[in-house]
Amino acid sequence: MIFNKTYDHWRLPEELAKVLKICRSCEPSPRYGIDQIHIEANTFVATDGQRLLVIEQKHDIREGCYFITGDNWLLNSVEAKFPFWRDIVPEVKKLKSLFKSHRSPADFSIVVAKLIAVKVAFDLTLFYPVFLAINSDDLTDFEVFVHKKDTSTSFFIVKANCDLGKITYIQMPAKWDCDA
Repeated sequence: MIFNKTYDHWRLPEELAKVLKICRSCEPSPRYGIDQIHIEANTFVATDGQRLLVIEQKHDIREGCYFITGDNWLLNSVEAKFPFWRDIVPEVKKLKSLFKSHRSPADFSIVVAKLIAVKVAFDLTLFYPVFLAINSDDLTDFEVFVHKKDTSTSFFIVKANCDLGKITYIQMPAKWDCDA
């Protein structure tokens, strides 16, 4: 993956910027810079509070929080504080593997059926755009994990390898308004 740098500003490749923009919040938070992306050594992180996307991909971009412009330039945000995302990502060995595919691309209907079968309460409108972005022809591994004991009130995790890098995607359970 090629990262362009001009006048001390980095520009992300279109496909990487697209999936990061999907998972970051569109609204600023008073506590955290979730309307931005967080960059660490060879890692990109985005969250909107309901889902977390971590992409491991080699790069030389300085660590920090960044706004992504409409044409994918990174603007450094000096004051932003990003959530402690590493505390959110559980160890895979504590989870149950629900679906695994080594073929490219993975079948979305099978993934959704498996999540529904174990009663995972998830918002399909949050998951589908991310699935489309990472489910490319060069997908080599795709695995879905759920909590071993309580799937209906817990998150699910997708681990994948594709041209974007090594992906970890976590989505929290949907909150349904039963009074509406």
